Amino acid sequence: MKSKTFILINAILFFLIVSACSKEEPDRVDDLLIGLWMLSEKTVDSEPIILDDCEKQSSLEFHENNLVTIYDACNETSINSGWIYRYDMLNIAVHLPAGYYIDHLDNTTLKISRYDLSTGGDRLVTTLTYLKQ
Repeated sequence: MKSKTFILINAILFFLIVSACSKEEPDRVDDLLIGLWMLSEKTVDSEPIILDDCEKQSSLEFHENNLVTIYDACNETSINSGWIYRYDMLNIAVHLPAGYYIDHLDNTTLKISRYDLSTGGDRLVTTLTYLKQ
């Protein structure tokens, strides 16, 4: 009888711990994303793309309440949009249906990859690296 109770208590604790961990991850990603990120590197299909001076001034600024400001320094345009991180994807409303996968995120670096199709039907992977300001 004691062993069944012990197993039941351990099973309940295990499920509580697992559910608590899975709920914390999106919150942690959300918290890390908040802030101003400046574009520092770009690759297309693993080939480095040399950024113009104006491209290096382009940015993403993630705000609380799932708002994002996208600044294109080359065209001197700013777009306000929404964002959400769910199911391992970062979705920015103005870029849908394309989604981004976060390859790396910490307090200083955000590296995201976007998968697109070329006009010929080939898959293109664009990777953007941003540094937090």
